[in-house]
Amino acid sequence: MDIEQVSQPIPEASRPTKLSRPRTQKPVNKALEKGFPPFLNQQSLREAITLTCAKFGTLKTLIIFPAKRISGEPKLHCLCHVRFDSRAMEIALRKEFKVFAYINGIGFYADVDDNWDGPRI
Repeated sequence: MDIEQVSQPIPEASRPTKLSRPRTQKPVNKALEKGFPPFLNQQSLREAITLTCAKFGTLKTLIIFPAKRISGEPKLHCLCHVRFDSRAMEIALRKEFKVFAYINGIGFYADVDDNWDGPRI
């Protein structure tokens, strides 16, 4: 069988580019892939952060700021701030999750949807 007989050209509209994904592939939250529990509201977000951080040590501080839309982003984001008892615990968390140093601790954004029942800016 000749290869040319079986292969068909891919239509221009359905060819993937570097900026596009196949339509069947859904975006995946990297934190959920790494075991961060899903959350629906402010209380379940607080519980998810506490549960995830327990693997690294004892939380000293957990603050969830009101949700807001960052310019150019379609999603709502909550800025979260956590502090541990020791710097070593914070470093271990920073190595595993995409978080940043923030006011003597760690900060990260949690994506929330329009059904978010917590405070908003």
